[in-house]
Amino acid sequence: MKKFYFAIFALISSNAFGQTVVDFEDFTLSGAETYFDGSDLSGTSNGFGLFETIITEGELSLNSIYDTTWGASSGYWSKGWAVSNETSDTAVGSAGLFSTYAGGGDASSNFVIGQNGSIITKTDLNAEFQSIRISNNNYAASSMLMGDAFAKKFGGASGDDADWFLLTIVGYSGNDNAIDSVEFYLADYRFSDNSQDYIVKDWTTVDLSSISSSEYLKFKQSSSDVGGFGMNTPGFFTADKVVYDFPVSVLENENFEVTVYPNPTSSILNVTSRNDVQQFYISNLQGQVVKSELILGDQKSINVENLPSGFYHITMLSNEGTSSKKFQKI
Repeated sequence: MKKFYFAIFALISSNAFGQTVVDFEDFTLSGAETYFDGSDLSGTSNGFGLFETIITEGELSLNSIYDTTWGASSGYWSKGWAVSNETSDTAVGSAGLFSTYAGGGDASSNFVIGQNGSIITKTDLNAEFQSIRISNNNYAASSMLMGDAFAKKFGGASGDDADWFLLTIVGYSGNDNAIDSVEFYLADYRFSDNSQDYIVKDWTTVDLSSISSSEYLKFKQSSSDVGGFGMNTPGFFTADKVVYDFPVSVLENENFEVTVYPNPTSSILNVTSRNDVQQFYISNLQGQVVKSELILGDQKSINVENLPSGFYHITMLSNEGTSSKKFQKI
């Protein structure tokens, strides 16, 4: 019998992943070298001057808000995301607001520009974030390279100033609790050897697997260059190719039904099933098994009190196959 369970365990530990790449090509722009920021007022009005456009592709949703509170002639892209296919990597100042320092999309035409505080939301909670491609926005890059009316040149006149520009991607659960975060430096001048200082130009992969179960991601920016009104460095970045997947066990049996509750739980996870469950294992979102036991007799509950807070998969094994459920330990 031990050999039987070991074989199932070995197979179930190997997952098949259906991976999806969102490259924003579903969004139709008006032509080449153009962008969308909501200024055409095609978004949904709140009746008080704000127009919101929801951008959806695959199982992801992004929003863009254009503000005409002070009149259409004074309108501006105030929150969220813009979509662009501009290819310049040399635009300076605000002329580079809708272009990327990488010089166009990542092997595709479209990309998105995010502001400080922009959000990406999953429309299917079973999807799991895997990665995103990030580069600098031209407006921000030119400011850091040369300085402008509001922000300093990174490194200062001597090149020795320890400046930095940081993107922090925070994953949130549905009740708006932060799960964890991922940090990515868009620029870093803190090296003792100035030749190592950098401003990110090429599209770079940022791993999101540690916050894969998040219901939404918030993109926050911070800089060493701050003033009386906050960050002086222009608060923009560019993104492309958001990858998510739906992990499915190769031995998953649709006729093997398991219910777990309460979810979330702080201590006890109860299990009900019409099948003869004989073993379970619990794995974290990195696929590491953190708890595994045989089901003894009429055991109906599992103590998870000692697990760190976070999201987990519990996989139940029986002669009929396996069934997996996601739960949250709080």
